[in-house]
Amino acid sequence: MNFPLVALLLLAAAAVNAVPSPSADDAFSIASDEITNLLQQGNDESACADLAKSLADEVASSIDSKQKALDAVGVGAHCKDEGQEAVSAAESNKEAKDKAAQDAAESCESAKNADVTLGAFSLSSMTEGECGQFFQDSAYTGAKAAAKSACDAQVTADAEASAAATTVTSAKQAAAHARNTCRCQSKTDYNNAVAAANANTEDEQKAWAKAKNMACVLQGVGASDCKVDAMPEVVAKDLPEDVASAVCKAEILTTLAENNFNNRGDKSLSTSKTYTYSLANGYTAELSGWTHTRNYAKGFLRNKAGKGKAVVTGLKAGAVYQYKVYQFASKYAGSNPLSVNGESQGSTQSGESDAATAEGEATATSDGQITFTFTRDAHHVHLSGLAVAKK
Repeated sequence: MNFPLVALLLLAAAAVNAVPSPSADDAFSIASDEITNLLQQGNDESACADLAKSLADEVASSIDSKQKALDAVGVGAHCKDEGQEAVSAAESNKEAKDKAAQDAAESCESAKNADVTLGAFSLSSMTEGECGQFFQDSAYTGAKAAAKSACDAQVTADAEASAAATTVTSAKQAAAHARNTCRCQSKTDYNNAVAAANANTEDEQKAWAKAKNMACVLQGVGASDCKVDAMPEVVAKDLPEDVASAVCKAEILTTLAENNFNNRGDKSLSTSKTYTYSLANGYTAELSGWTHTRNYAKGFLRNKAGKGKAVVTGLKAGAVYQYKVYQFASKYAGSNPLSVNGESQGSTQSGESDAATAEGEATATSDGQITFTFTRDAHHVHLSGLAVAKK
């Protein structure tokens, strides 16, 4: 039923002043009061209608802007591919190294079983029970040298194949960590964006209801007949299943017993060679500049002037990480300087303890790395393990 505008406003105002309106009529009562005040201030119905439309348009525009901003936030669709390029490269390298090792093994076996055609010997130069001259023959010595060379090459090829397999394992672990980190970050970022987009929803709903009820009042439509169309809403996307189901836990700093470099026994190393280890939380440590591994160090050591390094990779550029350094020494304990990303951290003291010798925080470089540098001042500098966790 329609009522003359002024009468409707007076009735609504009287009702509001008499007793509190039912909750369903709150918006209509507020709108009625607003129209009454505007008319009393000298505004005509056209100005009131423009104000109502402007208020509704403002709400719709705000929601549209927030929808566009939310649509620009990624949902982690790319996360499934994180680290896969490195895995593919490692697998291709492993395939090549495995083939080289197989070929080397066949070459070694062939060389060991090669026919040896000895030279001609005069009867007078041969004595029963004495065969030394045969083993001095160039055909024999040449075949022997060829077999040694082929079999030495097999040892090298086997070692390279083994290292390639380790690299594949490390690459897969790093990729799994990268995927999960990406998924968790994407899920957090998107959920935060959704929350921000909906932060003012209650105020917007009030403004929208006010605008629509003002239009009803101006049209002479009563509260019971006023139909308020639904306010536009910010619509969130569904996260990819792998992102939505990602298990996101805080990273922890492991103990020496949980993660260490003590798997090579007592060996001599090349300081120019890099030895790769998988750390907890999916990161990788690349060790170089070390001269030996020893059980009494529970890992690596350097016993000559110079520096040993550990480069932790797979980190997020610019992110802050906590770290712990472990330097066990049941022999040759000593104090040696430590720097992290080129900044001095003072000296560490190794000893017969599994406790950390240094701990702190460092920011990953633009290429996602933190470099630990150990300078040998004492008789030995040791490195038994590293723990790194995102803060």
